Order: sequence, then C-alpha cells, then structure tokens
Amino acid sequence: MKSSEKRIKTLPIIITLSVIAVAAVAIILLLFTNGGDTAGSSGYIMPAKPRFIYSKNNVLYMYDDGTSERMSEDICDKYTLTTDSNRLIYISKGDLWYRDIENKDDKPHKIATDVTAYNVNSDGSKIVYIKENGDIFKGTTDGKTEKVGENCSDSDELFINDSADRIGYFTNDRSFILADVSQGNEIIVNELISGDSTVSCSDNLSVIIIEKFYYIDSEPANNIYIYSDNGKTKNVIENAEIVRAYPEKNSMYYTKDGTLYYYEKGESTKIQDNYSYEYYSFELCATDVPVMVIPEGSGFFVVKKDKTEKIKFNLNASCVLITMREISADGNTLIFTASGDGDSKIYRLDLSDGSDKTPVAIDDDTNVTRITLTGDKKVVYSKTEYGSPMRNIYVDGKLISENADSDNITYLDGSFYYIKNTYGTDEEEPTSILTINQDGKETAIKDDVSRYCVLDKDNITMICGMKHKDGFRGGTLYLYKDGKIVKIDEEGERIPLTICDYDREAGTITIVFQVVGASTQRMTGLEVGDSFRDFVGPLGCASEFCSEEIEDLKKKKILFVAGGVGAAPVYPQVKWMHENGIDVDVIVGSKTKDMLILEKEMEAVAGNLYVTTDDGSYGRSGMVTTVIEDLVKDGNTYDVCVAIGPMIMMKFVCLLTKKLEIPTIVSMNPIMVDGTGMCGACRLTVGDEVKFACVDGPEFDGHLVDFDQAMKRQQMYKTEEGRAMLKLQEGDTHHGGCGHCGGDK
Repeated sequence: MKSSEKRIKTLPIIITLSVIAVAAVAIILLLFTNGGDTAGSSGYIMPAKPRFIYSKNNVLYMYDDGTSERMSEDICDKYTLTTDSNRLIYISKGDLWYRDIENKDDKPHKIATDVTAYNVNSDGSKIVYIKENGDIFKGTTDGKTEKVGENCSDSDELFINDSADRIGYFTNDRSFILADVSQGNEIIVNELISGDSTVSCSDNLSVIIIEKFYYIDSEPANNIYIYSDNGKTKNVIENAEIVRAYPEKNSMYYTKDGTLYYYEKGESTKIQDNYSYEYYSFELCATDVPVMVIPEGSGFFVVKKDKTEKIKFNLNASCVLITMREISADGNTLIFTASGDGDSKIYRLDLSDGSDKTPVAIDDDTNVTRITLTGDKKVVYSKTEYGSPMRNIYVDGKLISENADSDNITYLDGSFYYIKNTYGTDEEEPTSILTINQDGKETAIKDDVSRYCVLDKDNITMICGMKHKDGFRGGTLYLYKDGKIVKIDEEGERIPLTICDYDREAGTITIVFQVVGASTQRMTGLEVGDSFRDFVGPLGCASEFCSEEIEDLKKKKILFVAGGVGAAPVYPQVKWMHENGIDVDVIVGSKTKDMLILEKEMEAVAGNLYVTTDDGSYGRSGMVTTVIEDLVKDGNTYDVCVAIGPMIMMKFVCLLTKKLEIPTIVSMNPIMVDGTGMCGACRLTVGDEVKFACVDGPEFDGHLVDFDQAMKRQQMYKTEEGRAMLKLQEGDTHHGGCGHCGGDK
C-alpha cells in the first residue's frame, strides 16, 4: 500500500474532509452462485451458464446467457441472489421485493412495505424481515407471512438458520433474543445486554457467543455470555474479552486480567500470562480451527486449543523483526517475513502435528509488497524496485510474471489471473492487460482492463475503456466466455477522497489517497493536465472549530491524533489553527517509517509533534494511545481531542480518552462510499440516534459512536475490492467472506 498526492483544480474550501470523484468504473456487484447475505451454508455451485447481477446507478441489472435485463424499477439498498441463481430478493425505497428469475414471464412481487432489513436462507424460500416499527416477520416468496417478534432494533444483526425456525436479533434496549419459531415463538434466550455488544452465532444458531462492553465507575469492562444447547445452557465469563470466537465448535480464545485462556464447551484453560492489547495487532488465528500463532522474540508461540509450543529459529542475528505473516485456514501452515542484521527472507513453517517446526526459506524478501497463501498452500508474493511502479509476481520462489498488478490476483483451479502493465513512451498511455497464467504460460485476454472478476474458469467479467486522458469516462462491462468477449454495459462509480490542503489564490486543492482498488490504482497514473470527469465537494459538515470564537479556541488545550492516512484530514485543521495563532499538540502514528506521510508539513504548523510507529522503525515505538498516556502522565491536560485514522485506532483512542475524561471528536469518513446520503453505506449509531457520516458528519462525538457496529458495516463494503483476494487465498474452496455469495453465513 502507498499514499499518493495529486493537485486538482476545484472551488476554494475551508476545513473540510471529503469530496467525491466519479471514476469510470462500472460497479459490478456480482452475486454469482451463492447468494449474498444468506444464512445457510452451501457448497460452491458452478452453473451451466453465466448469470450475475450488477448495479448501474444503483439500479439492478442481470446478465443471463447473452442478455442484459433491468431487474428493479428503482434504486436498491440491499439485494440477494440465491445459491442456485434462480431467485432475487431486494429492498427498493423501503419495499421488499422478490423475483423468480427462472420464470422469464415473472415480474417483481412486493412482499412487504416499510422494511429496514432482512435475511434469507440459502435457497431464498424463507425470508425474515424487520419493519420500521420494529416488528419482525417470517415469510415465504408466495406471500405468506407471520409475525415472530417485535421491538427489534433497526440493525443488520439479524440471524436465521437455514430452515428459518430460529431467529436471533437485538431489541432496542440491546437485549439479544433467540426465538424458536417452530415452538410458537418461544423465547429461549433473553439476556439484557446493555451497552455495546457483539455477537457470534453458529450456522444453526445452537451456540451464541456475546461480548458485552460497558463501564463500571468510568472503567471499561467486558463480559462474555455463551449460550449453547439451544439456549438451555448459559456460561458467563466476567471482565473478559474475546480474541477469537469459534461458535461452530462452542469455543474461543479470550483474555481476563491480562491472561490468555482457551474456552471449549464450558471449560476454560489458561494459555499465557501477560497477554494484553499489544498482542492483538500481531496474533494470527486460523479461521476453521482454533489455532493461534503469537510472535514472541525470535520465534512464535503456537497455541492449539489448550496446548502451546514455543518455536524458536536462528537467523544468526542480534535482533529479529517479523513483519508480514499469514496462517492457513486449517492452521497447519504459517508464512512470514523475518529480518535481522541484514538477513531478510520469506519463510514457510509447517505447524501440523508431528512436523519438525523448522522454518524453510522460500526467497529473499527484499522490497516485498504483498504476501499471501492460496487455498492449496502456494505462497504468492510480489517484489518491486524502490520507487518503481513495476511489480513482479512470484509463487513459491519462482517468478511467474513481470510488471503485474499484485494487488488484484485471483487463483482458481491451478491458474492465476492478474493484470499486466505495459509502460510505453511519455506520449503513450500504459496498457493494462488481463492475463491468465496456467503452468507458467501467460495468455493475454484483453487490454485496458481496470477491474475484473473470475466467475469460474470459463467466465470472466471485465470493466474496460477508461483512458486516463478521457478523465475517467464511462467504463464498459465485458464478459469473457469460451475465448470470446461480449460487451454488456457501461457506467461510472463515485469514490470519496480526502482533502489535505488548498491554495485559494491558485484555486487548487490537494487530495491524499491510499491505493486500495481499481479506481485509486488508476489515479496513481494521472499526470499534469489530466482530470476527473466530475469532482464534487466539499461534502458533509465543517468542523465545529470553525464556528467558535478564535479567542475562545486560544484558551483551550487541543490534541490531534492522526493514524496512517488520517494525517491528511488532520493537517488542514492543524494548519488552520496555526494560521489563527493557536498551537496544538499533534500525535502522528504509522505502522512503519515508510508509511509515514506529511511529517514535515505537520511539523511546520504543530505546536508539538509526536511521531510514533508500530514497529519502532521511527520516532517513538508503539501505538498512539501509548503516547497519549505518556503526555497525560507528564502533566499535560487537554480540553478536547480530535482523532482521525483507522476505525480500530479511533475506537481505542476513545476508550482511553473516556477513561481520562477528555472530550473526543472522531471523523467517520473511513466508512463513506457515495458521499450524498443515498447509498446508506456510512450509516452508524451515535448515542441513541442513527446518523450518516457523509451528511451528518463526518465528525462526531467519539464517546457516543458505536464503533463495533461501524466496523462491521465497513467490512461489508470492502467486498467489492476484496473478492479477488479472497479467491486467491482460498482457491476453489472459497465459500464466503465476500458478503455476496452467502457461503460465510
């Protein structure tokens, strides 16, 4: 990942945080095969013909065997394609609709009005939905419905099993209800969970694990509630926090009083003392089995349920730094990069029972930019020369492609799919060629590809035709099938960008962005004179500091905390303070020295600047919260704190500042998508109210924000860019995580 800075002409601005650009990328929300947002588990289904759903101007369209058809009349907020690709369920303007795709003559059927959320089983035959008044109904596609609950919070946390005879939901007072509909709506779990809470459920809802967060005398505390045997058995672990829950196995790792424990079916076993938040950024947990790996000095602790094993390896170095790392879903393979005294390599470690636990070097990891495991345990990584846009892709130490986009690789049935970049002269634009690599042989599919999705080995969707000098105009949707390419549709997407600086006289602003997907990757190729098709902003509300009297602000002691790219929206506020004679303290945190941005600019306008890195490679060592604690211990008192950065960083800053009784403002722009309040992606709960970051914020009282809910929503909207990486990691065993295919439910 990297940050890029461009100057684009637009209207003068004051202290604002976000704008929206329209890039020519069709939003292909592929709900192919397994339906999105489903509760039932199902296998990966390969249909006989390509059928997928895509969105154009937030209206649903379906491509089906050579024909593209409009599926919804109006804008859709949520939609599901079932596992057999035969049924479509969606919400449009508050109405819940159903359509039988197999029946060509069938028209959309309205199931209910005033619907805020829903969930369906794997084949779409059972639908559970929530109405605006909080009533919950269970229905079928033939229109039969029955009321099964009430007083439900307007939440996406609605759980059902595949038969829909068990339903889990939160009430408005944050009680969690597990209703057994088959037994006359008998409530079998009704535990008051006041305050913030998170819940994990097994597929059949036989095991429910809830973590409740609350305060006791201004001190943060957590309780864990475990319900099993269909709610008949309840276990409570007080003052504890979940590290990783495995509801299907009725097990989890958790911490209590600084000690790590393993829980399974009512029994807890102590694993490790002195286990704290610092480990949370470094521990790895397998997804399918309760296996955990914890870095420890020049080695690891490997935890398998209640058994631990210390693995130490010798790099002939005085100090060993472990950086990138990943564990397989079955917990048997660990890959990582380690360096010490100039010795830096990629290692594979066999964690299976009976192995000799000796790390095997795969390659020197000089300038490695990404490393991951495929479903069949291939180690895929990329290398680049410093300052060069060109990246080379390696698999298990073997070079497979030069000048390829390593951020978007798909692995399926032994083949790799990626985009190769060919750089010409200054007058020529780079070409982006979608390429298939099978057994080391590369086959070019199509050029000028900015985004793609592999439906199966014979069907690939692509968005093409986005020339840089055309200002990101009209991307066109294509399908590659059986060696032929078919044009489907074209449209553009809106992306939120962060304003970092401005020049009123020149009429320019500076935006800072992080490369996370196709649109931002394209933006890195913009040159002087290039432009966006549309550029809208500023959006949202200006900082409340702008409405305060300058003399009143001068009397306040203000602390700004910036994490990662969050330094970009912090800088203009600090600059404005400086221009008005107000000195403020600024903490800038970054994972590494290389990822630190705007240090010199911030130093020029901050009263005091404190730089910290997670790995200790520059400035102070540790998290931004550690610096806050140190400043307060040194006698500093603050009237207000402004924290902007990754969601998890802002959450823990707020937990700390609430303890320290420092009012805290946070910016919720990380969850913005559309920027106009239409898409609903940035919906969040602040206190007892529902807000939208793009129109009501982006700044809010951090002590009132429900961060756990916001982070869950954030994960939902990462799926568009993350699907290819999920397939790479999981190969043909991919059963979920994308939020659309339903295999993760």
